[in-house]
Amino acid sequence: MLRYWRIAVILALALTGLSTVALACGGGGEGSAEDRQEVEDTVRTLAGYGAEDVDAFLEGVTDNVLENFFGFTREECKDNAQQCVVDPSESPSLANTKVSGDTATTEGTFSFDGDEETFLLSLVRVDGKWKLDALKNVPKEIPGGVKKVDLELNEFAFGFNASEITDGNFAFVAKNIGKQNHQVVVFKVLEGVDLKEALQSEEEVPGFAEIAFAGPFPPDDEGTVVFDQPLQPGRYGLACFIADREDPDRTPHAFKGMIAEFTID
Repeated sequence: MLRYWRIAVILALALTGLSTVALACGGGGEGSAEDRQEVEDTVRTLAGYGAEDVDAFLEGVTDNVLENFFGFTREECKDNAQQCVVDPSESPSLANTKVSGDTATTEGTFSFDGDEETFLLSLVRVDGKWKLDALKNVPKEIPGGVKKVDLELNEFAFGFNASEITDGNFAFVAKNIGKQNHQVVVFKVLEGVDLKEALQSEEEVPGFAEIAFAGPFPPDDEGTVVFDQPLQPGRYGLACFIADREDPDRTPHAFKGMIAEFTID
């Protein structure tokens, strides 16, 4: 489904729902209260932007986060405002805002169809104005008794030993050994469904559903893909939808071969 290649963008753009959330600095905040308030006010300002405010939105983000997380250049974002700046379905919450000089971080927890993902949001102060500069997945802890399966991310393939997945009680330990950012999206796939065709389809495909997401992982970064409960027997797929930054057409990695499958008996 083509809509899935925008997952990374949608996660980042969940910031646009923050206007309805009370943003407290929370315990462990660092920096002056004034600086932390200014950082949070910046996020609140970004929260109110929609596609019609694309120019103002672009003023509040750096090239780094646009290209490495959103998957757009500034020109592409302007030309594709409906995709680059969209309203999310649910609102995140922020905590542990910290400021050190001209850099700041805050943790954002996002809920997607009942699943929660936590990201570390980084901001930088440029000419006296705070701008969103990066988003990084905060790895989930792998519970005791859950088998760990190594998963390598590269241009443009997943590397893992499918024989190590002997049942559904496992988690991936992901490492990006490539030179571009990568992500991991896990799908449940019915037998008989062509994974690549399903990913490219603009329509909903019966029996094809996302069940987990992790990333983005910068080069040399590590993280986890932890499932809320052991996976049931069946067929599963992996995909990465981050755009190829070396490709003028910004083709998502999945459509360059970064998909894989495994089966649980």
